[in-house]
Amino acid sequence: MKNRLSLLLLLFIVTACAEYEKAERPAKTLQLDIEVIHRKDGHYAINFKDDKRWKMTIAATENDMDWSEVIIIKKTENSYITEDAYDERKYFGLISDEDDTLILSNKFIKLEGAVNFRDIGGLTTKNGKRLKMGKLYRSDKLSELTSSDKEILRSLGIKKVSDLRTRTEVKEEPDVIGQKGDILYENIPVGNDSLMGGSEKEMIKKIKQFSPEESEAFMVKASADFATEFKESYKKLYAQISNDQVPFVYHCTAGKDRTGVATALLLHLLGVSKKDIYNDYLMSNYYRYQMNEEMLEKASIYGIDHKVLRPFMGVRTSYLDAAFSQIRSEYGSVENYFKDGLGFSDQDIKQWRAALLY
Repeated sequence: MKNRLSLLLLLFIVTACAEYEKAERPAKTLQLDIEVIHRKDGHYAINFKDDKRWKMTIAATENDMDWSEVIIIKKTENSYITEDAYDERKYFGLISDEDDTLILSNKFIKLEGAVNFRDIGGLTTKNGKRLKMGKLYRSDKLSELTSSDKEILRSLGIKKVSDLRTRTEVKEEPDVIGQKGDILYENIPVGNDSLMGGSEKEMIKKIKQFSPEESEAFMVKASADFATEFKESYKKLYAQISNDQVPFVYHCTAGKDRTGVATALLLHLLGVSKKDIYNDYLMSNYYRYQMNEEMLEKASIYGIDHKVLRPFMGVRTSYLDAAFSQIRSEYGSVENYFKDGLGFSDQDIKQWRAALLY
């Protein structure tokens, strides 16, 4: 989102402190049929919702799978924990007794300098296909990555970083990956430099007068406008799927608004259910919880009402509702948006589905 979080902490400076009430940690909204988690201790956990019997092989990439060497997964309460611990990301080739074959890995990538870095793969579609993992990643800003983080991103094979922040945001907090030349970088701005238009002083003056309801209304309007007001930026982003730049990562500041809408539209085009699209979108609240609460608590020192700021810090179903409603109002459907609004052909979309689904 266009809001720079550091600026938001200064919006309501007054002499008296405001009250702060810590929110409960949001629910983990996205529940996968099979979920791979890379635990803090380095071991992998594979959680199953089914009672099928599975065999497994492990590799560094999906292309390194040796399907001739598999082990039988022995579940404990529908969960399996790897015997070995791993520092690096691993892929798991799974074969069921019914000959279902899957290649999965962890969706959430733990980094020291970013809290919302995720693989968009692993989700199933309404016609029974599944999004490939290791192809497209979404994130919050990459301006605070550590040396270790940068090595992790390079190990993912990322070819390009697509930065959806405005030019001012990029100037203030430039990404620290993609500067060596081994990973391409492109700034594809979605949004204007000011939240409200006009100067930052005018912006601050306006937001000081907001109620919590007005804050949410502002975010609803902003979310509705992203894909339609900044079509050329979204077109550049999606075009990279056809231009042999996969895998790539795209991000904004918090990895939730501009990035969230971009992800939701693509998932819809690929055939993911509405329920999973929304639950995936809302996972930003889960991953950003600790950072958001720390910032809201600090903001209270400056007299900032946390109830007014909360709509800016998280995502809500009303935001994504507005984005889809605007798309359908202008184009009739999400697929028409990609074709008529962004200019992609049936062949382009067919190519994306072939590249990203199995």
